[in-house]
Amino acid sequence: MIKNQALRKANQQIEPMLKTTLAFLRKIGAFIGRINTFLLLVFSFYVILFPMAMIRRLLSPSKREARWVERKPLRSDHFEKQY
Repeated sequence: MIKNQALRKANQQIEPMLKTTLAFLRKIGAFIGRINTFLLLVFSFYVILFPMAMIRRLLSPSKREARWVERKPLRSDHFEKQY
């Protein structure tokens, strides 16, 4: 019985300090999470995506062949009766 009362009293004294500490640690964790997210995105762009795009551009035979598809011009009445 005495142990339980002593534990309850200690718990009541420590509880406010624990709540403030946990709130502080949550804020720090959110801040570190934002930094890590930013760093991972920057890393993936500049180390993975950017070099792949540059290699693709350097190795493509010509700009027009790689990006544009030639097609015949449309008739003048093409858009008049759509349905």
